Amino acid sequence: SRYLASQKYRDAVKRWREKNPDIAKQRQREYYWNNVEKERERVKIYHENNPDRARESRKRWNKNNPDKVKKNSREYAKKKSATRKMMAIEYKGGKCEDCGIIGTMGNRSIFDFHHVEPSNKHNDVNEIQKQSLDKLKQELDKCVLLCSNCHRLRHQHYKDGLRDTL
Repeated sequence: SRYLASQKYRDAVKRWREKNPDIAKQRQREYYWNNVEKERERVKIYHENNPDRARESRKRWNKNNPDKVKKNSREYAKKKSATRKMMAIEYKGGKCEDCGIIGTMGNRSIFDFHHVEPSNKHNDVNEIQKQSLDKLKQELDKCVLLCSNCHRLRHQHYKDGLRDTL
């Protein structure tokens, strides 16, 4: 009897949603945004318990939303790159070895990783940032952290034959 009552209610709600899809969609959005944390946790638990269905759902969404996938991929790559660069800056001490300027998330773009011995240079650090942290650390161990001004000065000294003065 209780099951039948709940089934009748679900059927009535389903019929109402079919008759009023725009209102139903709007209410669903409002509920979601009023309960974001709760809904995200619910979805997370669902995905953990139903990995195959979640994977199929993601594939379907990706196929139906190629522009959003491209935009999200770009945004994710930018955030990951910024985070990796900041991690690399912190790994190398967080400041320019020559002038001492300190690295922050806001000024990370002024820093370069200078290979002390160019012949040991395996790869460009920017390319290695896309690989594992271990490979990144191996390459960073061959480098010193410099601000872009000091980096240019070092290269100018090398070109002028004054390599040993630094």
